[in-house]
Amino acid sequence: MFSRKRIFFVLILSIIIVQACSKNGELDKNTASLALPSEIQVVKVINEESGVVTEHRDLDGIEAIVAGLEKAELSYIGDPEQSGILYKLELVGSDRSLMLSLNDLRQTNGSAPSGKVYAEGTNESGAQAWALTSELIQRILQGDRDDSEPELTVTIDEDSDTVLLIGNRDMDRESVELAIQSTIYDASSLGTLDYRYAVEWTDNRRAVVRFTELPPESAVGFMLEGTMTSEGKPVKAVLPYEGRAVIVHAGKAWSGIRWTNVQGKVVKEHAFDSAVYIGTSCCPGEGGTIIMYDRDGNLDRLDPETGEVSRVDRVEWPELTVSRSSDSGVQDLYAFPAQGETYYIAKGLEFVYLVDQAADLKKRIYHSEEASIYGIASSPDGDKVAVLTDSEGFLGSYADLWIFDATGKRLAHHEKAAYIGHSDGWHFVYPMAWLDSDTVAVPLIGRSDLVMGRGKAIYDVKKGLLAEEASVTMPEVALEILKGAIPGWSGERMEIIRALPMPQAGDESDRYFAAHIAGQGTFLIDLQEKQASRAGAGALLGWTSDGSLLTWYSAEGKYPEVSLLD
Repeated sequence: MFSRKRIFFVLILSIIIVQACSKNGELDKNTASLALPSEIQVVKVINEESGVVTEHRDLDGIEAIVAGLEKAELSYIGDPEQSGILYKLELVGSDRSLMLSLNDLRQTNGSAPSGKVYAEGTNESGAQAWALTSELIQRILQGDRDDSEPELTVTIDEDSDTVLLIGNRDMDRESVELAIQSTIYDASSLGTLDYRYAVEWTDNRRAVVRFTELPPESAVGFMLEGTMTSEGKPVKAVLPYEGRAVIVHAGKAWSGIRWTNVQGKVVKEHAFDSAVYIGTSCCPGEGGTIIMYDRDGNLDRLDPETGEVSRVDRVEWPELTVSRSSDSGVQDLYAFPAQGETYYIAKGLEFVYLVDQAADLKKRIYHSEEASIYGIASSPDGDKVAVLTDSEGFLGSYADLWIFDATGKRLAHHEKAAYIGHSDGWHFVYPMAWLDSDTVAVPLIGRSDLVMGRGKAIYDVKKGLLAEEASVTMPEVALEILKGAIPGWSGERMEIIRALPMPQAGDESDRYFAAHIAGQGTFLIDLQEKQASRAGAGALLGWTSDGSLLTWYSAEGKYPEVSLLD
């Protein structure tokens, strides 16, 4: 959304473009060049908030700017004119001052030019525009920085499937294009990716890498190692994230949850652009609420049946300072009962509290001194809370199960009750769920002595371990159909993260399966038609009662941690 100052600034630019009402920007009709003031002593750059960005008083710097403006080629004014970052450029000379409008277009996805200056005309000549190079824009905005290291700054525009490359030196164009050509690769899990791309140079310091024909949810990547300046010096690529690969994801930037029917049609969707973790409420079949955590610590509760989303009000904790967070960025874990206003929170993955905001109640239930809480779940009635903590003190795979009542009294403690195979030192969130008011299930995934690859352990509050059960597996016929839908898969090398039959009575009950395959995404298998279709690259979140499939979908490569227990 534009601010009032920005709207005003754009209006001023529009007036300059459509009117001729001043002599300051007088045009030389013979050369169509800017008539600049004589003996310019000050060059000032002013931003939209009327603040001075840069003020040039060094004569050498001013001479370089003036020389660049004098050589600027006459350009055009679009209808509408593309809007970049807008400035006012004031040139103060011995005879007069000249106020120009500067449009920095380097961060747009346009091919040319890198920027423009506008001046009003006289004698009915109208306003006109001149094209600026990236070098001149950098000199105007930042001054002369030839002593800095050569860098190529990368900006990815997901909406237009383009990559902007802006150098602080003139680039060797051939080295840039060769680096892209020799390293470009399919960064998605689609297999053979059909794409086209072009490198469009605006000038020697700016290029637009434009991709076309990328299929939905696909991604293409490349690296820029080996790029050189025009003088033969190596260039450092500055990416917007850690890593070496520049990755472009197809389509408009969108991430969230989709509801898809068995015909493959999207019937509903809800964006969760900042999601870092997806969990569930207390218990299967009790409302089935999905909990969405975002990177800012906000929490949303999603009803899969209706699509309704409610934001959980955050509680202030001025008296409590904690710093631990999971590797996905979750600092506070929430556990809601099936009904009621109270809930439990694992603050900083260290302190467990019972919270009743209506009564302004925050009661401490448990403290994990090593901030090693892996998971938390409320019983359906809210009278009890189950907590999983690291068993061995180094964030290993085993987790202890603790059960407390709402007063903080410990009801049970079971050592090494849960297991998820992972490297030591990683802090993941473990799924857990109450099956009823007396029994709770915890994950068993990847334990070497288990015949099943994925399953759960069920504990009774009083009796202890009741059973260890395998997760739902697909019938062989479904597996054979799935093999045929994934080229090159024999069935042994890929991990089936989750498999769920459609929970629908009647003739359709045994027809459809959904499966999340590691590295491949979620597939819908139709046993009757003996075919499988890819629902998306994201995780399988479940089914609704009317037979809609819930999946995570992202056109920008955002895949939050998902922790679900069936």
